[in-house]
Amino acid sequence: MSGLDFAIGSDTAGATTDYEYAEANVLEIFREDREPSFEESQRIQNKGLEERVSKVEQGIYTHSTIDKVVRVKTLSSAIIQQKTNFWEGRRVSSRNQAAIGGLAAVVGFIFGMTSHSPFVLVIGIGSLCYSGYQLFQMNKAATEIDSWKQDPVKAIADQRKEALKEGLIFIYKKDASGTSRPQEYQKILSRNELQGLYNQYFHQFKDRLMAAHDDKGKLALLSEVARYSPLASHIYRYALIPEHQIDQMEEIRVRYNNFLRAYNSVDSRINEEIKRIEESFKVPVQMVEKEKEELLKPIDQRYAAQKERLLDLKTAKLEREPPTGVEIPDYHRQVEKEFSERYKAAETAYESEKKEALKKPNEKLQEIEVKKKEVLARIQSDRSSQLLPLFPYASTLHHEAYKLFKGEAINLSHLHRDPETVFPTYPNRYGPAPRPSAPPMSPEEWQHQMS
Repeated sequence: MSGLDFAIGSDTAGATTDYEYAEANVLEIFREDREPSFEESQRIQNKGLEERVSKVEQGIYTHSTIDKVVRVKTLSSAIIQQKTNFWEGRRVSSRNQAAIGGLAAVVGFIFGMTSHSPFVLVIGIGSLCYSGYQLFQMNKAATEIDSWKQDPVKAIADQRKEALKEGLIFIYKKDASGTSRPQEYQKILSRNELQGLYNQYFHQFKDRLMAAHDDKGKLALLSEVARYSPLASHIYRYALIPEHQIDQMEEIRVRYNNFLRAYNSVDSRINEEIKRIEESFKVPVQMVEKEKEELLKPIDQRYAAQKERLLDLKTAKLEREPPTGVEIPDYHRQVEKEFSERYKAAETAYESEKKEALKKPNEKLQEIEVKKKEVLARIQSDRSSQLLPLFPYASTLHHEAYKLFKGEAINLSHLHRDPETVFPTYPNRYGPAPRPSAPPMSPEEWQHQMS
């Protein structure tokens, strides 16, 4: 059950909070005891909303059953209409009072200024505040009307349809990030549906692993194996897989966890090294930026002094008498035009000088960026060479796991339990071509080798 419970104490209107959507909108969700099969749920999604939803009104509540899976308890249509009418009246009343308050404020200000009476002025200010408050109430009423006109049953029906269309990982990510609206997907899907989506995802995931050929695709899939594999506990627990099926996968899960440790040992070291490289390149960049600041200081000072001189010259010229036969407005326009051109010429010279001064520092920054990209590219290449040997193991493991999940016989003899017999052991510190017997290199040695 989710949502807010609100008890209506009487048949009368009651307090204002009784009419606020967030307080008074009852929304309870229950799963039906008898669930349709996953295949039947998929077929139901092809029907119209009227066929998918059945409603029964009991007193002030409406009980809606969606797709034979979930029951939703909301306020009845009559109660919702009553609350909508309440806010419609509030909106009209607030609009009228805001207009009266605004008019009173204008009149108050006019009389206050002409009569020099502080009392009348205070009345005008009070009327303005009152008008602002009524505008706030009018906007609140409009928001409440929009909320009460929403159809939570349709929203949940649409959400269920989206879940069965988009698949397990889509709804898992939404629920995990707290961005599912209006409800968590797991709460509005049956066990049969969640397990059906899991089975569907497992089949597709296994096929994608078996079909992968290029290195880029394999690396992307390895990342998915590490984060969203059907063998990951957070995925099969989310899909409500029965415990007896989980227990049958014990040997598979041991091997998956071994793979995960091997993958993370490479990935975490590479990511740490990338962070270290990113940090190390900040120092030379900061030094060059400091150099640029020092180069620009005298240029900026000269430009500022030049603008100040031009301003003084312009002011002095404007204060002079215009030449004989020239009207003052025409003379002023001529001066403005002359100095506009001189300002523009000064700015052009300033930008040109800056560009020339920053030419070498900017070239240094480009060289640093090129060097950083080369180093990071080598690290990423090394990451690929260390991760790709894990792919055959991951692919075969998921193929065998899916067979077991479907109740077929499997052979795990070629998938060792001990990761040391399958995956190489790398030193804790990153190296461009690590071997089990190679000692970790210091940052200085690594940089020397990279250069």
